[in-house]
Amino acid sequence: MSTQEGNNARHYYLTGRVQGVGFRYYVYRKALELQVKGWVRNLADGRVECWAEADVQALDVFERHVRTGPSLGRVKSMECEAQKLRGYSTFSMEV
Repeated sequence: MSTQEGNNARHYYLTGRVQGVGFRYYVYRKALELQVKGWVRNLADGRVECWAEADVQALDVFERHVRTGPSLGRVKSMECEAQKLRGYSTFSMEV
């Protein structure tokens, strides 16, 4: 993904072994460590969806962690699209 200056939000869809392996919790912990704001949630079709907002450097690091996932997980593919900020103040793990 090419990063444009000024785009400080990214919307992700992840496929693979991303549910039932602690993936959302892993993403949540990484977001807190990197001061990323937004949310992560499981989708009914087996994918994980994530919205992340931070400075570009933190988002790049966050994205590398998300692409790797937890030790029991396996990301087969990741769709990512740069977005405009929505102004989240925290990061949440949705059910």
